[in-house]
Order: sequence, then C-alpha cells, then structure tokens
Amino acid sequence: MAKKKHTQHDRLFRATFSIKSEAELFIKKFLPWDINQFLDYDTLELKNSSFINEHLENQFSDIIYACRWEDSPKSVLLTFLFEHKSYPEKYPELQLLRYMLEGL
Repeated sequence: MAKKKHTQHDRLFRATFSIKSEAELFIKKFLPWDINQFLDYDTLELKNSSFINEHLENQFSDIIYACRWEDSPKSVLLTFLFEHKSYPEKYPELQLLRYMLEGL
C-alpha cells in the first residue's frame, strides 16, 4: 500500500468521524434496520487505526469502530471502516482484506 497523502478532505473526514456521536449518527442512518436494531451503541468504541505491516511500515486504515451485538451471550464485535476516497478504488475488496489481515 502506498503511503497515504492526507488531503484536506481526508483530514475533515477523519476529524468528523473521530467524534463518536457523529459516527453513531452515520451508522444509525445508513445501516439496515434489521442490523441496526441489535447494536449496543453504548459499547461503540473508536479503535486504533494504524498498524505496522510485515515490512515494518506504518499503515493507516482510516476510522475503525467496534460495537457489541446487543444481548449476545458472546462478545460479538462489528467493525465499521470509514474511508474517504478521492478516487475510485479499482479493487476495494482487496484493500479491505488487507486491512483485516494486517491490522484488525
């Protein structure tokens, strides 16, 4: 992954979605109701969005939140990855897979 150049848009996006209440509003608005109704928003937590890859390079995976599934006997976590793109990603599924394998 190339080193990310932080644009004004990216800085605004990060500043906005680093605020838990803003992220919660976004999630509630855009997740389907049949998922949304079971999330325990009291447990919504901003996670570390940087990690070191196998080549010891610092990587940033943007804004990540975790949230427990309500009334679950297990600690089921849902992770939300918010990302501002200034260009269309050719293979976004590969980028997400890399985030999961290296940092999450």
